[in-house]
Amino acid sequence: MSEEECINFIINLVINRTYESMI
Repeated sequence: MSEEECINFIINLVINRTYESMI
């Protein structure tokens, strides 16, 4: 995995958790 892919992966995890918390 490249650094960019790692960053995108972490951002997606955070967004998904935030989105689920809002429901």
